[in-house]
Formats: sequence, C-alpha cells, structure tokens
Amino acid sequence: MSEDIGTGEESKGFTAGVASVITATVASYAALKKGNISVAFLCYKSVGGFGLNFYRLQANGNRHRFFAIDYHRFKDPKTNEEIMALHYHRGSSLKELKLHRPYEGGW
Repeated sequence: MSEDIGTGEESKGFTAGVASVITATVASYAALKKGNISVAFLCYKSVGGFGLNFYRLQANGNRHRFFAIDYHRFKDPKTNEEIMALHYHRGSSLKELKLHRPYEGGW
C-alpha cells in the first residue's frame, strides 16, 4: 500500500464528513417539501471546508439558520490549536450557533 495515502484521524474525519453531508442532504428532502425550511450547501474558502446549513423561514420573510453540519478548520477551545474536524452548530441564538460542537459519533 502506498505511503502517501492518508489513513490517520484526519482522513477518517473527512470521509465521515462527506458521508454525513450526503446523508443529511438526502434526509432533508422531506423538510424541503414542507416549504418553510431551506437547505444550502456552502463552501467556506476562508477556512478551507464546506457545510450543510438548514434555515427556517420566519414570519418577516428572513431566513434563520437553526442547524448546520460543517467540516472546516477552527480553533479547538480545549487545546487552543487549529483543527480540521467534522462538527455541527445548533441553537436559537447567535451565541449558541457560533459554538463548534464536535461530532462524537451518532446523531
């Protein structure tokens, strides 16, 4: 087997990230059909990653992000180092949505 093929944690994280995004995309079809939820797949060039964002249409016509599954670089608050990891965002306030919650297996 070639030495240059990544088999470490980062490689597994990327594979899990891609699988999660694809699964979430397929699973979100029912929510889209209902009409008040929209989904956007975004590439984050500034941090080198991508994410699937879920928005709920509010009464005033604005979209509110309430959930996101992302794979990009961010600063780990425990180690204070930059990491590239699969994580999610959830919550109703901007403060809650800014938190990078690590994916720890299972939903």
